[in-house]
Amino acid sequence: MFDLNREVSLLARKACGSWFSRRAYQAEIEDYLHCVIEEHVANGSTQEAAFEIARKQLGSIESLRGELEQSSRPTFSWAASKKLAFSATAALLIGGLILRLGLSSGWTMSHVLAFVSATLKWITF
Repeated sequence: MFDLNREVSLLARKACGSWFSRRAYQAEIEDYLHCVIEEHVANGSTQEAAFEIARKQLGSIESLRGELEQSSRPTFSWAASKKLAFSATAALLIGGLILRLGLSSGWTMSHVLAFVSATLKWITF
């Protein structure tokens, strides 16, 4: 006997691959499959035939797994990281310079910190 829920769950697990990906995407894939199956059953198909149609619409397991892995990777922008590194370096250098000069000229720590924070607000983009 054909068990629709079991077959949908197995297909979603197979598509997701690793345990971490399975947690993230299995429910979404199962929901998609159930929606497609319900649509075809409403149009007169059997559950088994509707499942086969949904599986074909889903595409190959390898291509779906590749799409899932690609979408789960964080995007990294070198331009943004360079800008952040430059800002942090400039802030540290200027802050250290102001701290050194301010303390040597007799400022109190609160004056130095106020000046450094104002300078850092001006530097950040």
